[in-house]
Amino acid sequence: MINYLLLAGIAIGLGFLIGKGTHFLKITGVVGYIITGIIIGPDVLGIIQLTPVEIETMTNLALGFVAFVIGGELTISLLRKMGKSIIAIIIGESIGAFTVVFLGVYLLTNNLPLAILFAAMAPASAPAGTVAVIHEYKAKGKLTNAILAVVGFDDGLAVLIYAFSIAIVGILVSSGTFSVSNLVSKQFNS
Repeated sequence: MINYLLLAGIAIGLGFLIGKGTHFLKITGVVGYIITGIIIGPDVLGIIQLTPVEIETMTNLALGFVAFVIGGELTISLLRKMGKSIIAIIIGESIGAFTVVFLGVYLLTNNLPLAILFAAMAPASAPAGTVAVIHEYKAKGKLTNAILAVVGFDDGLAVLIYAFSIAIVGILVSSGTFSVSNLVSKQFNS
């Protein structure tokens, strides 16, 4: 039987040590964890070989911790102080990414469901690396606060965009036409 706690300890400990080595070379410790994953993963040493379900569980756990850290950094007073500009950045980045990818895929393929599907994935970002580097270098200030707010709320908006997009794609694929009544009936009948 595999001792998952021991494997997690080895991965974290080795990642920490290699991360300190990369930090010594003036490279962020996140690179050390990536190198560790490559070394102990299935393609090099094969120490850790996870099933897709285990990978999904670990990913959700890690993203939960990242979201917790972001939430701990954001306060109502900080968001009020940043004002409407941060909201404009979040909406602009998410809707902008969706629009550019949608137009690009649709113009290349002329396939509406495919364009919506790819566009729905475009606003998603990977906040883990950003948050890790900010905490590693103990960065403080307006820019750091703005970055944390953007990566935190951007992912929330990306999830909403993805959920609506998948529902619309489901309707387009099943009925061939989209309407709000089809969307509502599909959601409540699921």
